Amino acid sequence: MQGIWVRRDSVRLDRLKHLDWRLKTELDQHRATTDGVVGRNSNLESVDGFAGDALIYFRVKDPAEFSTIMGELLG
Repeated sequence: MQGIWVRRDSVRLDRLKHLDWRLKTELDQHRATTDGVVGRNSNLESVDGFAGDALIYFRVKDPAEFSTIMGELLG
């Protein structure tokens, strides 16, 4: 299994419903900080376009799932 982070506005989730994914929002980050835990995508805050945005975390299990996600990202 491999994890892939993408911006929420980069994909149409209705086309990827069959995949294992989790939406991570600014609220999730606030809760993690309040609880004293560095969470959500804290390690991605320095990546252009990821800081403060809603992100989706895909748990990719095979090359076909990876191809589906990349196809959606690249249009």
